[in-house]
Amino acid sequence: MSLIVVTGAGGGIGAAVCARLLEDGYSVLATDLAPEPALAKAPSLATAYAEGRLSYLPVDVTSEQSVAALEEYLRQLGRPLQGLVNCAGIVHTAPLLETSYADWKRVNAVNADGVFLVTREVAWLMLEQADTDPTNSRGIVTVSSNAATTPRTEFGAYGASKAAALQVSRSFGLQLAAHGIRVNTVCPGTTRTPMVTDPWDGQDLSAQPIAGNPASYRLGIPLGRIADPQDIAEPIAFLTSPAARHITLQNLTVDGGATF
Repeated sequence: MSLIVVTGAGGGIGAAVCARLLEDGYSVLATDLAPEPALAKAPSLATAYAEGRLSYLPVDVTSEQSVAALEEYLRQLGRPLQGLVNCAGIVHTAPLLETSYADWKRVNAVNADGVFLVTREVAWLMLEQADTDPTNSRGIVTVSSNAATTPRTEFGAYGASKAAALQVSRSFGLQLAAHGIRVNTVCPGTTRTPMVTDPWDGQDLSAQPIAGNPASYRLGIPLGRIADPQDIAEPIAFLTSPAARHITLQNLTVDGGATF
């Protein structure tokens, strides 16, 4: 059974991606910061975890040492590595004039440096397993954000970090294409995950991003709803699958038409 690594698996999108890939018959190695795999308690994942189709490894994507330990773990497994989904990410909301350098470095360390470190190590292992793949079946997908391409007043550091994640993924894709490894990005818009809903303090404030805020250069969401994690997991599952074997270096924005 082919293996796919998912970083940030404890988040809303990460957990949904794990569940969707398991449905497609993949074995999934979920990674996150937590020492224990809390995501295994989710009804959609508990059975797979008990059966061994879903495994867990704590990984800090901002630490080169921790990412190297992930690579060594994968090497020892000796399983065919089919793909990687970079879901690990954090948000920071403040205008740039009110953003500290510490906050700037923290959000870039997770959202940009983490994508570089993990993709680099996983790609090297893929090349070691098979230098070329004529079927182009192996895929890497990075979850960026529509804030990477549309500036917003409150998302200066976050948008810059996600733009870096998008660009480093494209650069990896250009280098790895000759080896039959595809690299694409998915840019979600507002999605109903704890990262978005926790600041709402128990209220349903989804009407605000749907309506938009011209003062913050936010266009609203023409489709009239914020995304569920499953809405993001579906295109990710497609891009990691052999069905997308002729797609690489592409960015798919999944935000209900909020940016275009």
